[in-house]
Amino acid sequence: MLRDYITVHADVIRNYQQPPINWAYNQNGSLKTNIQYAKNCGALYGIKSYEPMSRDNVTNYFTQDMYTGFIATMLWGNKNRGFHKVVNIPKKEVVHSLNKVLSILEKGNIWEAFRSMCRDEEYHLEQIDYAFFTKLLYFMSKAFPTYNAFRPLILDSHMIVAHCALLLDEYQNGHYLYKWRDKYGLVWYKASSICAADVYMDYVERMHNIATSINTESENLEAFLFATQPGNQQSFIYQDVYNHRNLLH
Repeated sequence: MLRDYITVHADVIRNYQQPPINWAYNQNGSLKTNIQYAKNCGALYGIKSYEPMSRDNVTNYFTQDMYTGFIATMLWGNKNRGFHKVVNIPKKEVVHSLNKVLSILEKGNIWEAFRSMCRDEEYHLEQIDYAFFTKLLYFMSKAFPTYNAFRPLILDSHMIVAHCALLLDEYQNGHYLYKWRDKYGLVWYKASSICAADVYMDYVERMHNIATSINTESENLEAFLFATQPGNQQSFIYQDVYNHRNLLH
């Protein structure tokens, strides 16, 4: 059903650009909760809290400096809780890990880049889980030339729901890539980081193939599906019964 939903909205998806994110302030102009520390840190790297940040902005920060791109990604991704722990990771360690991961991406191995950033793996950064390190993979692939048939995409809890919905289109009784977390009814990876990398590659390839079928880029499709989230009053498609968020939430 989600596949049909995408086809119906193909014209919108082809031209879709996610609006810039006002990461520091609420709509009424008040400072977001727990954001003051992040606001001050962003200022150290020339990231203005009073200016909404777009995906292109984050990409440009990476081209200026790897560590500034890292900070911009954390701010754009709204990692307010625990931000002080993230910036306490030594800058040298962050830059080393990201440069190593970028070298893997440049060789065309998205699977290995993902695996290497999983918990307990060689380039894992403390406090950075898949929802944020896939943002790093995505923005680095945009900022620097890489030799991949597919673009790394953001895979957070929202896009896991979209991926699972696409799998359910094909496998009506579910799929081995995911299991259910009973308490919240959320889909999640199995424990192995290798399995998680398999899940990620299925997601990236599946999104690429669907995007190609409607003559657009996979990042447009990902941004469009990400924007159709509960509580987003600006999303004109949120109430659609075939929206993946309504199907699985």
